[in-house]
Amino acid sequence: MFEKLGRLLPSSIKKSGEMSRGVEAAQVVEAAQAAIRLTFGAEVASHAKAASFKAGTLRVSCDRSVYAETVRLREDDLVAAVNKRLGPNAVSRIRYT
Repeated sequence: MFEKLGRLLPSSIKKSGEMSRGVEAAQVVEAAQAAIRLTFGAEVASHAKAASFKAGTLRVSCDRSVYAETVRLREDDLVAAVNKRLGPNAVSRIRYT
């Protein structure tokens, strides 16, 4: 009669395309922030934040140009780290704000 929420939720999310995209975006942003921390350390991670994700593009917000340049120089490493965690083509490019 009753089903566990854990069984119902994944199929419900898949059925709701917009909700699914929102969940995917949140997962990518979370994975990207963790990758920033691991790739660049706490100092850079405190100034460079994964802000949003849409259609393969991750937006990273940096509060100073020096941190944006630091991330830009190792952008391929960051993309690889996120894609290693989420799948080979989760993030295709990074934009900076």
